[in-house]
Amino acid sequence: MQSALKSIAAKLGKDVKADSTAICSALDTALAGSSASVDEMKAMQSQLADLLSSTSKDRAETVVDAAIAEQRVGVKGLRDHYIARHMASSDGAKAVEKELAGLPSLSGKLTGGDITTLQSADKDGLTAEDREVMAMMNADPKAFKAARAAELKQQEAL
Repeated sequence: MQSALKSIAAKLGKDVKADSTAICSALDTALAGSSASVDEMKAMQSQLADLLSSTSKDRAETVVDAAIAEQRVGVKGLRDHYIARHMASSDGAKAVEKELAGLPSLSGKLTGGDITTLQSADKDGLTAEDREVMAMMNADPKAFKAARAAELKQQEAL
């Protein structure tokens, strides 16, 4: 896609590193005072529009699919919605990226918050907090671990 954009920029006499806004502006100027055929210019304009749309969609899909891979809550079911919003405008893209980054993740990785230290599990796979909860509930460690495993399995299914 970048090579096609560079090709269009070169045809318009622009630096191949020009951004899409500069290339669109050059294309509009060329259309206004060009001796080239209208069909050629329309074809180039169509090619540029297709390229920009494709690039925008690729970027949106990359961002949203990364959030899905990180198991961000609620993203998978709204994939098309987030992609459409991301593609709508640069402000929309920024807003979607900010929203996705703020969603909690079920991947088990800590991505922020006020947690400063992690509790280490003992040889039984239980933390001090786990043992406090079990004591308050008068729960058997095996039953507690089985319930936790079932919860994790259910979360993974989501």
